[in-house]
Amino acid sequence: NQNLGVDYIVMNAAVADYKILTSYTGKIKKNNQNLKIELAPTIDILSEIRPHTSASIIGFALEITNKKENALKKMRTKNLDFIILNSANNIDRGFDVDTNQVTIFSNAGKEIQSNVDTKARISDFIWDYIIN
Repeated sequence: NQNLGVDYIVMNAAVADYKILTSYTGKIKKNNQNLKIELAPTIDILSEIRPHTSASIIGFALEITNKKENALKKMRTKNLDFIILNSANNIDRGFDVDTNQVTIFSNAGKEIQSNVDTKARISDFIWDYIIN
């Protein structure tokens, strides 16, 4: 329980959503039967930070459907100050391209959308909005 003495905390991706429930130290011999791997949810670092800081916490949401609703729900349940919504289903944005478009939501109820732009300019857009 350490107080994080910072002004902003940006959490742009989960380290991992799940972890393997049982690990093995040796080889698992093939026996012609199906092998089931059980996964358990990991600790949600983003949700666990709030009690340890008064910093503004900024999270990201990558969504495909119900984008706004899912982003706002994540912001509320994780007690974030801002959430940056990315869309995963646009050809000119996000993965494997140099451009993106985001929507920033604040817990004060504000919403602002960027234009499609370079990722460098998108990061400037995000910071300009958050710190001002």
